[in-house]
Amino acid sequence: MRPDSAETVMTQTNVAGSDLSARTSRGVKWVLVGLLMLLCFNWIAAVARFQVNGLFFDQWSFYTPLFEDADWWTIFSWQHGPHRQGLGFLLTAWFVDAIAWDSRVESLWIVFWLVVAVGLMLRLRHRLLGRIQLSDMWIPVAMLGLLQYESVILVPNLSHSVMPLVLVMAVANLWPEQWSFTRALGIGSLGGVMWFTGFGLFGAMALAVGFWWVATRQEDRPTKWAAAAGLGLLAAGLVGFGVDYRFSAASDGFGLVHWPLSDYPEFVASMFAARLGWQTASGLALATGGVVAVALLGAMIWAAWSARKRPADRRAMVAFLLTVMGWLYIGFTMFGRVHLEPEAATASRYMTLVLLVWLGASFLPWGRWENVGCWAILIMGWLAALGPLVHMLERPEKDWLGTVGMRNGDLINLRSFEARKLAWIAVWQETGDWRAAETAVPDGVFPHTETMDMDERLAMMRERGLSFAAYPADSLDWLSWWRDQSVYWASPFRGGNWRSAEEGARAILRVRYGETIGLQGRSGGDDASSIVLNLNGRSAPVDMAELEEGLSIFPLSGDQRLRVQGSANLRTPVIDHGHAFPSWQWTESAWVRNHRLVIKDGFYGWENSGEFGWTAEKLTGELELNFLASMNVWIESQFDPVSGGNVVIEIGSWTREFVMPEAGDLKVSLLVGSTDEPIQFSLRNTAGAVSPREVGLWDDARPLGLRLRRLTVGHHPEFEVGNLDDIIQP
Repeated sequence: MRPDSAETVMTQTNVAGSDLSARTSRGVKWVLVGLLMLLCFNWIAAVARFQVNGLFFDQWSFYTPLFEDADWWTIFSWQHGPHRQGLGFLLTAWFVDAIAWDSRVESLWIVFWLVVAVGLMLRLRHRLLGRIQLSDMWIPVAMLGLLQYESVILVPNLSHSVMPLVLVMAVANLWPEQWSFTRALGIGSLGGVMWFTGFGLFGAMALAVGFWWVATRQEDRPTKWAAAAGLGLLAAGLVGFGVDYRFSAASDGFGLVHWPLSDYPEFVASMFAARLGWQTASGLALATGGVVAVALLGAMIWAAWSARKRPADRRAMVAFLLTVMGWLYIGFTMFGRVHLEPEAATASRYMTLVLLVWLGASFLPWGRWENVGCWAILIMGWLAALGPLVHMLERPEKDWLGTVGMRNGDLINLRSFEARKLAWIAVWQETGDWRAAETAVPDGVFPHTETMDMDERLAMMRERGLSFAAYPADSLDWLSWWRDQSVYWASPFRGGNWRSAEEGARAILRVRYGETIGLQGRSGGDDASSIVLNLNGRSAPVDMAELEEGLSIFPLSGDQRLRVQGSANLRTPVIDHGHAFPSWQWTESAWVRNHRLVIKDGFYGWENSGEFGWTAEKLTGELELNFLASMNVWIESQFDPVSGGNVVIEIGSWTREFVMPEAGDLKVSLLVGSTDEPIQFSLRNTAGAVSPREVGLWDDARPLGLRLRRLTVGHHPEFEVGNLDDIIQP
């Protein structure tokens, strides 16, 4: 940041000590490049993790011109809510036509334009303030944060905020110190486009004031005429914008005046608190947001005063354009949404353009208050950048990838809405009837399906191979690229750990190599004797008694479609490496039990998402086979205080003692013949067991012997076969 004196601008330094004549250091460039790569990777991971290929909510509305094969002007001028779609939607229409309306790729398309906006901002900063420094890294962190996920992933819409951000950054970069007709006409044309492009209309308003000041306060006649020409283009754009325009608040309950009036400043404070990372409108959040709002409102007033007094000062005009556009957007949002209570101000889609007031303030010509003003904006900038990152410390590390910058409430909201979309599409794809999908998941993809011809739209999508309608009925390729959950319920969509199968419980299961599907249910009626189990189209009845005991199915890896029908309640399936229940398989036309492995005693359960489990001195269980099978045992280690002995495995009358390798990991597969009746087996640590509490390691009173990683029975050995000379015949 610089004082406003033209004589000192090339020699004065900003807070961090740089000057305009210096280049950005190589170290800072590497930090910037690395930071941008990490932020982009975080966005790519978020899209891959959460985005399902399917239109969602407002897309069904503003995609109407695409459904109707409208001309480019209709697409450009299409009104959605209080704004038109403009350049962002026109570019998107051409782009999505090439990608068959794939929402996953469209989200990455919007991320690309976010990166363009960041690049324009950094270029502008370098030209006006000198070399980029480490203290400036708050800008890319804030501008590329996942706090604004809603208009990128949830309801992808380039026109709402991101393209307006790109356009105002382009205008700021083009704003000259010496005017020419060419430059004025170029900026005026961009301003005309801004009227039509989402909430870029507020940038066009600020631009009109800037042109007016240049035209009326500059003494140089060519400059005055150039600014007047630019203002004329803006006026022409406004006239075009007004043709057939109808104001729509797009919010039920809107009124011109809202009472009590105190809700207005509270709403604004809540918006600023949300930009700082707060997710609720608590008293502390409102107080913090209010302080920042007052400070940045003062910054806008100072920017307006400076630009009016010195319209030739490029820094002052850039600060004015950005801060005024930001505050106009904030004021309009407050006006249109205040009736929804302060919590509504925390919506993710608002966060992109709210940041403009920070960005604009960072260009202010502070004069003699240079150091104080620079440090104040720098501190507030870093608060806006780092505040949303704090929430990831409250989440497990495995959830960080693709969520850095999201508030916990954002993550819950995103998962919930994406689950609704997934469930609706899954039912539609299976039944071919959107009404069945709407019954299973009301408002699953759009809350006003009665306002449009869904039959016609879905038929058109299927015919042209667009979005989720492009895939055959048995395909799950429309799911997110990276499925981070094992079970996705389709119907009943809502419920706890138990879902009713009365109308057909549907779920999509993600199974990795070596994992099994554990199913268990309970009767939903007195006369229920069986249910119908359908896994990937393999459908046959299963006795209710068998379902209540539980089934473990070892499928091929990949995505599985599950449906259970009958008077029963189905527990959420368990996907892991263990056989929690008797093993079942599909024959030519029926589900049959092929083996049964049940742990009886001496096992404390699988821990850390099923990765391992502790045994006592001796684990015992029961085994039942109807074919030659492989019993796979993986003992990761013995508990350290009792690691001096060997491990004994007994299967019926067969016994073998194994030496535990010094590095751990005893892996062995034992070939076991079929049995006429259940047999007993056991794993025993010959050195015994002891509790961690007894030996002073940690507070755990369980006597531990072996750390177990795998105990399964299957058709094929998973490890080296441990009984090569014979087959165990218990």
